Amino acid sequence: RMIKQAGIQVMDLPDEGADSPLGPYSGAGTIFGVTGGVMEAAVRSAYFLITQKDMGDVNLKPVRGLEGVKEAEVDINGKK
Repeated sequence: RMIKQAGIQVMDLPDEGADSPLGPYSGAGTIFGVTGGVMEAAVRSAYFLITQKDMGDVNLKPVRGLEGVKEAEVDINGKK
């Protein structure tokens, strides 16, 4: 109804490519599905927002006495 009121003739509109149904995505979104992925994605996003640069590889180290738990330290503009 609104389209008709606006005088838009749908059949006269030019053809164009379809939009991506899921829209654009970030690399951080790709790692959400793995263990620890949400935290890594959050840290990577924060790093980019602060530095305007992509964060390099993260050196994950096992935590002594906690099997399967790992830790990492990230330097963002001199703060860890």
